[in-house]
Amino acid sequence: MMQQSHLTAWQAYAPWPKRSQIEQDLRLSQGVTAIFRDDVLSQHLAMRGGTVLHKAHLAPAARYSEDIDLVLVKAMDTDTLDRHLRRVLSPVLGQPSDSLIADAWLAIRNVLRPSRILRTAYKFIPLGLQREETIKVEVNLNESASLYPLVQVELDTLDEDGEPVRATAHSYDINEMLGTKTRALMQREQGRDLFDLAHAWQLSVAGSTPYEVDGAKAMQAFTWYLEKEGTHLGAEEANALLDARLRKPGFRRDMETLLRPGMPQFDVDAAAVTVRQAYFQHL
Repeated sequence: MMQQSHLTAWQAYAPWPKRSQIEQDLRLSQGVTAIFRDDVLSQHLAMRGGTVLHKAHLAPAARYSEDIDLVLVKAMDTDTLDRHLRRVLSPVLGQPSDSLIADAWLAIRNVLRPSRILRTAYKFIPLGLQREETIKVEVNLNESASLYPLVQVELDTLDEDGEPVRATAHSYDINEMLGTKTRALMQREQGRDLFDLAHAWQLSVAGSTPYEVDGAKAMQAFTWYLEKEGTHLGAEEANALLDARLRKPGFRRDMETLLRPGMPQFDVDAAAVTVRQAYFQHL
């Protein structure tokens, strides 16, 4: 059961401005831990997306995230998967909503079949508040193959007594993660995708992460995912799409409420230069 002492202890790892954000962040870490400690789910799932990128590959997290993105890497029927996820996550994340099987257009051009996504929202009431917060859990049911071998990553969490512990999760090679991040940057208007790519490169260059970023390998992964969708994107089109993003005020403001306190202000234009030079030149 969540206690104020847990949030006080977790604030050292997640110094977000709101107490409810600290609790949500802790629940995220505990949820990931619960999934990959489970004998069944750990054999069938891997994690990708901003939460694991920042909590594990690029720790400590430089920005706030609020969902768990998973991929079904070993076949399991959807009802069984949903049942197992509810079993391990409900005690940690809260009351689950009805799960939905949704279509997600991950392709940059909406001309191909969509990915199938198992989507569940877990709701909890943060300590000291009377309103619900939501943690979304999504499982991609289609993209079971990976270009590079899956990896084991570690992340910080608290045990049931509020003591700090290290947990492990199955995830993707950082360059494959950045390849799918590039796909996200090309398909949606969220400045966090640009931030993630630039931040990962900067940490790698500085030697501040054990996971070496290779722009060429990241773009190989990006191209590999697009080829599986039956499409292609070259450097010229990638740069044009990024130019279009940079003209959108919402894209430029996206990181304003997500950045970890104490981090330098996010320079969107400088990040765009980094991404073009570190990644797009390899397309």
